[in-house]
Amino acid sequence: MPDLLGPLVSAGGVLLALNLKSLPLAYHARFIAETAKTYMENRKKPANIDQLFAVHSTSFRVFFDDLDYNLHMNNSCYHKYADYGRVSYATVTKMERCLTDGVNFICAGSIARHERALSPLQRFTLSTRLVEYDDKCIRLLQVFHPGKSHYVPCSSDRPFAILLSKFVFRNDKSTMRPQDAFRHAGFIHAPPMLKPEDIDAHCGCDKQEKNSITDMYNRLLAV
Repeated sequence: MPDLLGPLVSAGGVLLALNLKSLPLAYHARFIAETAKTYMENRKKPANIDQLFAVHSTSFRVFFDDLDYNLHMNNSCYHKYADYGRVSYATVTKMERCLTDGVNFICAGSIARHERALSPLQRFTLSTRLVEYDDKCIRLLQVFHPGKSHYVPCSSDRPFAILLSKFVFRNDKSTMRPQDAFRHAGFIHAPPMLKPEDIDAHCGCDKQEKNSITDMYNRLLAV
């Protein structure tokens, strides 16, 4: 038995390392860490309309417990990382002010399109941006892509996956208009609505980036 103790401890250590992010509370610990990090980086910045329409990016690495039997990142894991990106966006845009007043930021659905695989230990960046809102909901476009900055469309930078998520602001009795939620967060000059084809008028992107955003948006709606 003593001869087996060393190999068993080593095997247990390897299994623990491989599944570290799947341990109880690991998701919530990472969720809180992303929120705290983003909050500390932006706590002294006033609510500027550019923040609402800007691209917010976070980098990650594919770990072993993210993999499926093909040794690619499992499709369900994209939604887990999308959560981290969305909480960073909500923190940067100071949507927690709505939460403290009893208004919840609720995901009402999401659509994903997988373009190419992510491999073990591969680093990727998740970029999140607001692409549409009306009187009822907002839609966030999230792009999984290589590189360390926000997604810039070009022929050599094809994304790994794209997601479109629908969110509503809701309290116990009714749904709050996104424009009212934005004003509550300090964005008093937010336009009454936003369409993907009008995004260049607010975020300062060029024609190529605008066309890429509308193309990804339309492809997701066709899924």
